[in-house]
Amino acid sequence: MDRSGRLPLSAPALALVGVALVVNPLWYPLLAVVLLMVLALIGWKREQGRVARFYSRPPSREWASGWRTPSGPAADLDREWRDLGYQPLGTLRVEGSPDRYESVYAHPTLPIYGAISVRPDRAVPYVLTFWEGGGSLLTTALPLAEARAAALDTGTPRLVQLRVAGRPLALDGQHVGTVKAWALGKRTALPATREALVGYLADDYGRVHAALKSGRAVPFPGYLRGVMARPERVLTF
Repeated sequence: MDRSGRLPLSAPALALVGVALVVNPLWYPLLAVVLLMVLALIGWKREQGRVARFYSRPPSREWASGWRTPSGPAADLDREWRDLGYQPLGTLRVEGSPDRYESVYAHPTLPIYGAISVRPDRAVPYVLTFWEGGGSLLTTALPLAEARAAALDTGTPRLVQLRVAGRPLALDGQHVGTVKAWALGKRTALPATREALVGYLADDYGRVHAALKSGRAVPFPGYLRGVMARPERVLTF
C-alpha cells in the first residue's frame, strides 16, 4: 500500500485477472469478494486518517468572560434547555473561529451537561456526562458520521446515543434514563461543574489520542459495522 492509502495494481496483475475470468467464469464470485475486501480496507484506512486528523491536536476550549446569548436557530434550543430546568454555565470559545462556540448548561439535580454546538451553518444540541475511570456518555443530534467518531474505542465505558435532528426534550429524557441505569450498575458520574469541564475534555482527548496511537480506536470489525449502519458504541433511538 502506498502512502496515499491506495492499493496499487500493476498492469500485469490486471491482465492476469482478465485472463482468469475469460478462462473460468467461476472466478467471478471470488473476484467480487476480493474487490469488496480491498474497498473495505481502503475505506478503513481513510477512516483512520480522518479520525487521526480530527484528533491531531487537543481541543482548544476556554470559557468566555460572559454569557453569549444564542441567536438564530440556537435561540430556540436555548429556550428549550431552560424550560427543562437546565441552568446556563457559560460559553466555551472555540479557538480560531469567532462564529463557533458552545453554550453549556447544567442539569438542576444530576451530573449532566446540556449544550448547544453552534456553527455558522448549524446549531446542534447534545447532552454529556463523564464517569470515573474515563467513561463518557454522549446523547446527541449529530449526524451519524460524527457520532461514530465520538464513539471510538478507548478501552473505557463509552456510549453515544444518537437521535438525528433530536430536540433537547428527547435528548434529556434518553440521557437521564441511561445515567440512572449506569448509576444502578455501580458507575460513578463526575460532577458537572463549570470549573471541571475543560479538564474533562482534555482528559478525554488524551484517552482518544492514546487509543489512536495504539491502533485500537478504529478496529476493522468496528469499521465494517459502522459501514452497515450498525456502529459499535452507538445507540440510535
